[in-house]
Amino acid sequence: MKTFKELKTDLAEGYPYGHNTDWGNSYQNHESDVGTFYIERTDQLERLNNFIEAFLDREFIDPRLALNTLRTRLNTTGIDFSITPEVVEEGHLEFEVTRNGGSFGTTPEHNLMKDGFYRDSGVVGMNFTLKADVVPSGGAYRISAEIVPEGIE
Repeated sequence: MKTFKELKTDLAEGYPYGHNTDWGNSYQNHESDVGTFYIERTDQLERLNNFIEAFLDREFIDPRLALNTLRTRLNTTGIDFSITPEVVEEGHLEFEVTRNGGSFGTTPEHNLMKDGFYRDSGVVGMNFTLKADVVPSGGAYRISAEIVPEGIE
């Protein structure tokens, strides 16, 4: 049986659980700040999009329920998107994406009287959109979706 000191050393040095400051590496541990809520990092955004693709890789009877369930699952990572409409039918949908609900208020550079309250996605200088396509498939619906930085097609 290993002692606590040996376990601590193994966690700090061992592969793949060791200390890692390389953002491109897919391994995480308790000492890193790599997390899926950092959607401004391309590798984390790719992980979220891979999860979304895997989650939606089936047919749904109620596409609104599917999108709301996806929203709930993404909330566990700190990512949220605007509430889905009452009825979701076939077609293209776009939802504003925020991290931890976004930012709301004012900043020293923001003119509150002229521009109203300052709002953003929670990621400084970036906005994101969840783009979804709902397609009927024999009485059910297929949904494909991904989160993209605004301005990128």
